[in-house]
Amino acid sequence: MRDFLAIYGLELMLLICSVFIIWVGLRSKKSLIKHLFFNISAIFIVLFILELYLTIDNIPQSKIEYQEPYYTTNPELGYGVSDSSFSARATKSWIKSGEEIYDAYYSFADGRRVTPGSDTTSQRYSIFLGGSFTFGEGINDTETLPYYYNQLYSQKRNIRNYGFHGYGTHQVYTIAKNHLATDSALHASENVEIFYWFIDPHILRANGYSPWDQKSIRYIVENGKLKHTGTFDEQKNTHSLVMKYWKFVWTNSGIFTRIKPRVASRQKELELILRLIKETDQLLREQGFEFTVLVQNTTGSDTLFAKHYKDVRKRVLLYLEEQGIQFIYVNEALLKDRQDVGLFIPGDGHPTDEFNKRLADLIYNVF
Repeated sequence: MRDFLAIYGLELMLLICSVFIIWVGLRSKKSLIKHLFFNISAIFIVLFILELYLTIDNIPQSKIEYQEPYYTTNPELGYGVSDSSFSARATKSWIKSGEEIYDAYYSFADGRRVTPGSDTTSQRYSIFLGGSFTFGEGINDTETLPYYYNQLYSQKRNIRNYGFHGYGTHQVYTIAKNHLATDSALHASENVEIFYWFIDPHILRANGYSPWDQKSIRYIVENGKLKHTGTFDEQKNTHSLVMKYWKFVWTNSGIFTRIKPRVASRQKELELILRLIKETDQLLREQGFEFTVLVQNTTGSDTLFAKHYKDVRKRVLLYLEEQGIQFIYVNEALLKDRQDVGLFIPGDGHPTDEFNKRLADLIYNVF
C-alpha cells in the first residue's frame, strides 16, 4: 500500500478532488457556480493527466539485483554496510528484454568497500568520500577511482573508500567529523589526503529529498551556524498526520521530480551544502589533512536539470574559490570532448573503469 501511494498518491488525490468538484458543480442550481466549478475541475484534471504521464515516464526500465542483501542501518549515516568482511554480486538489467547492463562484484571490510592492493601498513593515506561514483557502482573492485589512484603510486598508499550508494554531503561531513578527525592512526601518519567527489544530486540528498535516506543525520544552518537536528524522519514526525501524508505523496510525485532542480537552486538548500563543505574543509585542515573537492556535473542530456544545476554549480565553484578550498572541476578538466564514449555505463550513467582511470591520472598529475 505504501509503495502504491508513493507512486500514485498524487494522482489519487487529484482524481478525488476533480470528482468532488464536479459533483458539487452538478448539484448547484446556479449556472455561474456550475461553470466556476467545472473550470476548476478542469485544472485538477489537467494536473492529474500531467502527473500520470510523468509517473509512467519515470517508471524504472531497469532493475538491480544483489546476490545477498548487504545494506544495514547505521545510527550516524542512516545506512551502510556491516564491519564484517564479505563480497556481494550486483547485476543490473533491462526489465523488458532482460539484457544485462552490468555485472559486478563488491568486496567489503571494516564497513567500507575494499580497494585491492591497498598497503595497510603505509603511513601515507588516500581517503575517498562521496556517493555511488566514489563507491564504484556497477564496476569491480579493481576498476574504481581509489584502485586506479593507488596503482599510480605503485600500490604504496593506504586507501580507504568511504563512498556508498546514495550518500550526500551530510554523510561526508559526518564521516569527517566522527571518524577521520578522531582517528589516531591518521594523526600518527606521514600524510593524509582526502577527496570528496561531489555531484549535483548531493544538494538534494543533504536537504532530505531522498526517499531512501530518511534515517540519516539532518543538518540545518541556523543563525549562520551549522546545527545537527536529529534525523529527517524525526523532523517529519513533528508535523501533523495530514502534513506528513502530503509531504510523502508530494516528494514521491512525478511533478516534484521535474521541479527538484528549482528546489536545489533555492538559497536555503544551497547555503546548507556550502556550509557543510566549508566545515568539512576546516575540520580536516585543522587535523593537518589535505582536502580536495572533485566537482562534477551529472545531469547528462536532461536539459531541465542542466539549466538549473548549471547556475548552482557556478555558485559552488565560486564559493570554493573564495574560501580557498582546493577543488578540481572534473567536467572542464576531463569531459571537454562531448563525443568521447565509453566513460559512462550505458543504460546506467555511472562512470566506467576508463573514466576512473582518467580521473585518477588527472588527480595524480595535479597534486
